[in-house]
Amino acid sequence: MNESIVYFLKITPKPEYYVEIMQKIQDIIPLVLQIPGCEVFSLSASIDPNDQSLFLYEVFADQKSYDSYHAQGYTQILKEVCKDGLVSPIQGQRLVKIA
Repeated sequence: MNESIVYFLKITPKPEYYVEIMQKIQDIIPLVLQIPGCEVFSLSASIDPNDQSLFLYEVFADQKSYDSYHAQGYTQILKEVCKDGLVSPIQGQRLVKIA
């Protein structure tokens, strides 16, 4: 059985928070990638200039590594920034890793 934890998240910041939220995520990428079991932690942006959404693709080997990621202090800082800085709640989709 595949234990991988895979998420695809759509984050839509308010225009005045866009750069701050994007930078906060970029700042934590090297830290998250050092967590044992983190396989992918990648940030992308829409190519549509009218869509200021950010997309986060996360792959962790198992629940333990995913929980370790969420236990880090920097994830709490990011949650604080996002609390008032989003147009809408983060849209997340849990996926099944096929190959």
